[in-house]
Amino acid sequence: MSVSGTVRAAREKARQTARGAVRNAVAAACCLVLGAVAGCGPDGGGGDGTPDQQPSTAPVTAAPVPRGDGGRIPDDVNGDGYPDLAYVTSYGKPAQFDFYNDQRSIVIVYGSAKGLDPATRTVLKPGNPALPDPLTTIEPYPVSADLDADGYADLKFGRHVVWGGPTGPDPDTPSTDLPELTGTPGDFDGDGRFDLPDVEDTQDNPTFRVLYGPFDRDGTPSRRGDSRPDPVNHPDSYNAYSLRAVDADGDRTADLVAAKSADGEQREVFLLNAGDGPGGFAAQARRLRVGSAIASGDFDGDGKGDVVVGDNGSRNNEPGYETEAPEVDGTLTVYFGDGGTPQSLDLDIRSDYLAGDTDGDGRDELLVGQTVPGSARPEITVIPGSPQGLDEEKLRTLRRTGPARVPGATRDLAAGKRYAHLAAVRDFDQDGRCEVVLRWTLPTQGPSYVWVLEGDKDVVTFQDGHLTGAQ
Repeated sequence: MSVSGTVRAAREKARQTARGAVRNAVAAACCLVLGAVAGCGPDGGGGDGTPDQQPSTAPVTAAPVPRGDGGRIPDDVNGDGYPDLAYVTSYGKPAQFDFYNDQRSIVIVYGSAKGLDPATRTVLKPGNPALPDPLTTIEPYPVSADLDADGYADLKFGRHVVWGGPTGPDPDTPSTDLPELTGTPGDFDGDGRFDLPDVEDTQDNPTFRVLYGPFDRDGTPSRRGDSRPDPVNHPDSYNAYSLRAVDADGDRTADLVAAKSADGEQREVFLLNAGDGPGGFAAQARRLRVGSAIASGDFDGDGKGDVVVGDNGSRNNEPGYETEAPEVDGTLTVYFGDGGTPQSLDLDIRSDYLAGDTDGDGRDELLVGQTVPGSARPEITVIPGSPQGLDEEKLRTLRRTGPARVPGATRDLAAGKRYAHLAAVRDFDQDGRCEVVLRWTLPTQGPSYVWVLEGDKDVVTFQDGHLTGAQ
């Protein structure tokens, strides 16, 4: 081993030892604080749910989807004032499922005053015009936004849009395909309507522009903004970067995070604040740190959005490029909306990020965990917000475990394939506190198991095999 390798190994061992001590102390403290409210289980699951307890497989009797009058909540697909959950899953018996053909479905479960209600749901099945054909996205969860400004959130799965309505998506209303390289929606001009950043489809020096909403049902924007050069100065490859709308300063207009394409390694990340420069943004992009996990939230509670960038664990597998620099590996950085000194944390955690206020204190928590099936870590890490930013001393963990065996399987699943992943952080009952959704499914077959948690307590659990024919 080289000298640098020896130093790296020693650093890693010391960091893990120290981290383990902190986690043990924090776990004990969390049980003292949470025990009076939700109870503490021996494995950290706590509450009315335990990490190894699966949702019932019994069918849930369907109820009519509440008819909404429209609203402005981005995740409210039926416009009744409560956010909803949507996800892609397999359809039919495992033997019938083919990832590369059409045997996938979209399930929408609706929120209510009592939280997420699996009795009120819509299932878009193969053959329904509303189900994109083929459903080419590899992401299991959509970005929700009211793209046509009718008061009902629409579901953007990659380039596909499933349109919302008073009772949710109509299975007979065709979905729409947008340009190939659109990013996540945001209100980039402050008019209250969602827009889409779009990478120009050019081989050399790809530019981008904003497509301004509202959009027609054929995907046509109200207007097309001026194009501007590649914000990451990377003109030598097609599809050179991804575009993500964020709140980086708390004003009325969305800002933009651009990340370079990569061959598995962590990405270079840049921030473009809304402004009077080319294309409606600041003239110069701000270079942030390297990292492929990105989220936006108000972690210090000052009313201004903050951006967090960190290590999602992806690596280049080519010889000599398998590792990341120490300042990248397992670390994250918070860029505060007030322009203050960024906060850097070395937590030795590598995963995806979601953010939301789960305790109603006016500050968002950062949740760290895989957001796709089949590659989940054993635990989801919750890092609370504080007036100073993220509070690593008060972090806690969540864990739920899927079944040992699924329909059609002839043997038990390995333990590493049974960990639930992080699906959503959303206030389904609009009580001012976000619930956390964990979900387990195999990547290519079988039913989904879903847990909705308040704190560490299960408040809703269900299994969807009876909805998708995967029972």
